[in-house]
Amino acid sequence: MTRQARIGASLFALLLVPAAARAQAIETEHLFGFTIGSDVGDVGEKELEGSVTGRVAKRMGNYDAGQGTMSAEFVPMQNLRTEFTAVVNSFDISGVSGFADQHYFAPGGFSADIRYRLLDRATAPFGFAVGAEPHWSRADDITGEAVNQYGVDFVAVILIARRHVIGGETRVFQAHGPHGVRFTLEEPWSMLLMDDARVIHETTPLQPAGEGGARDTLVLTYRAAGFQVPG
Repeated sequence: MTRQARIGASLFALLLVPAAARAQAIETEHLFGFTIGSDVGDVGEKELEGSVTGRVAKRMGNYDAGQGTMSAEFVPMQNLRTEFTAVVNSFDISGVSGFADQHYFAPGGFSADIRYRLLDRATAPFGFAVGAEPHWSRADDITGEAVNQYGVDFVAVILIARRHVIGGETRVFQAHGPHGVRFTLEEPWSMLLMDDARVIHETTPLQPAGEGGARDTLVLTYRAAGFQVPG
């Protein structure tokens, strides 16, 4: 084969590579394990996934912490993907400086990942999907203390109504510091705005003080860059 023929054959082979690549669909739902594409899977597709992590320390006191997650993914209709995750925490902490003793095994939180594809890259110039990922945690991952964190940038808690109850005190503490405040939302439409990455918050239990006692709140969350980028 002459040199010109070899070059021609090589160029022809290179031209065939993109065509072969296009012939096999590339799934972009989870690119490289951390980049999220616009694909949502096929209707009826189901997936179950679990994980277990642990943390152990013995230098000062006793510290044993574990966390297990179980996620269920389902595509109920075209272009819509849903995933729900439950978390279970286990803590055995005693004699650790700065930490309260904790000894329990209990549900630790819940999260959801809901994604809707607006543009399908198979029929459009590019793929585009939007998503929402609400997240709630009832215990701090490190200390095991009861908290509320939603995994977003900002949280707004709006008091709609409060009647015939005692308790319900709001407590807000630094996520990585010793300071905090305590107060009670009493006036309807009072709002508490928090940076979810910098603080943790909780509300003390309610006790009825009369018939029809209730405390109604509206919780709004916001996360920058929370929508999917074109895939």
